[in-house]
Amino acid sequence: MSYAPTFSPTTQTRNFPEVSQVNGSETPKTTYLDRSVSLIDLKTAANHDWKQTLWTTASYVTLIAFYALAVSTFVTVGLFAPIYLPIAAFTAFCSISPALQIFLKFQKIAEHEGRLAQQSRDFVEEHNKLPTTSDELLMELKNMGIERHQIKGVAATDDLTKLTPLIAQYEYWRKEIDNQNNLAERMADAAQKVIFDEPDNVGQINECRLRVIEHQERALKAKIHAAFIHAVIRNPQFTGEMSDLCTIKQISFEERALGDHFRDPKADEFLIFNKSEISPVTMSEMNYITDNSLAQYMSLAMA
Repeated sequence: MSYAPTFSPTTQTRNFPEVSQVNGSETPKTTYLDRSVSLIDLKTAANHDWKQTLWTTASYVTLIAFYALAVSTFVTVGLFAPIYLPIAAFTAFCSISPALQIFLKFQKIAEHEGRLAQQSRDFVEEHNKLPTTSDELLMELKNMGIERHQIKGVAATDDLTKLTPLIAQYEYWRKEIDNQNNLAERMADAAQKVIFDEPDNVGQINECRLRVIEHQERALKAKIHAAFIHAVIRNPQFTGEMSDLCTIKQISFEERALGDHFRDPKADEFLIFNKSEISPVTMSEMNYITDNSLAQYMSLAMA
């Protein structure tokens, strides 16, 4: 069985948000399809770019403000009460950690906004590649394993172009699956190279192997997103979010390894559905299940 811990992003991967960008805080009656329209607008990417700049600026302003406050405090104390300089130094030292935590938190938010901006641009790019007629889109859907009659509420004469925001997202996630799997293969090759060139470099070997597991997990998560969009295309009147249907189980590498060693079946659970009558999908199953088959679970969860 493959183990899949969650790691921080590395320069070796094109990171992507773990959740959909579509904001579920909008009017509950609005369909997911309607909310998806904003994702194929470059204004959405520009908005995320602006937020990234804002949070980046805020992070550095925090550090500058702390530095200025510390310097002014030292100067003031040195001029008027030099006997208290050790206390001022101790106070400043104790303030470093909170200031640094705020800086890192703002930086993390900025990086997330940057990834959302890039994802929006990728959605737009995929949308621009799609055909513009219903007949051509019907062929696109058939390639996805979807027939017209399987799309609820869509008649034989209905225009299918309204589904393009969803199809664009599906194409994005399908490519992300391939991208992450390719990165996993590259890291596996890198691990083999280190084993051949530097067999005693255990740290580097393990680092490469952990990156393999990271990319494999990202590929599985991308498959879940693709399956969700696949199910929404079949159910275009769906008004919820993926979180209303299922949850990706958060479990550390160590917990999964221990569970596997002691044959705990729950340790292999990867995708948990909110409806208890739908069995969880295990990591072992995720490795071979198609997004089309997984979408059928999603459709059952929507019912």
